[in-house]
Amino acid sequence: MTTIKSLILKNKKRRLINKVRNTSIKNLVKKFLSKINQEGSNYEELKISFHNLQSKIMKAVSKGVFTKNYASRKVSSLCKKLKILENKFVSNDN
Repeated sequence: MTTIKSLILKNKKRRLINKVRNTSIKNLVKKFLSKINQEGSNYEELKISFHNLQSKIMKAVSKGVFTKNYASRKVSSLCKKLKILENKFVSNDN
């Protein structure tokens, strides 16, 4: 009976930790997407923030917050949006 109680407590702690990690990454994704949608955003800053965001997402995978496929899909979709923006910057430079 005591092991069940301790497992329940551990589960609650882990759930809270995962929830904090999950919400922090979702907030970072929202900030990144809002930066992309802003006019006059600097591509180099977006690229740096994308790499930081990608790193955080992959660390969350290693901690067990997200599955590997979910993280790969998320990073891929963000990368596509960054590539579209990169093409706009390249076409504006020419």
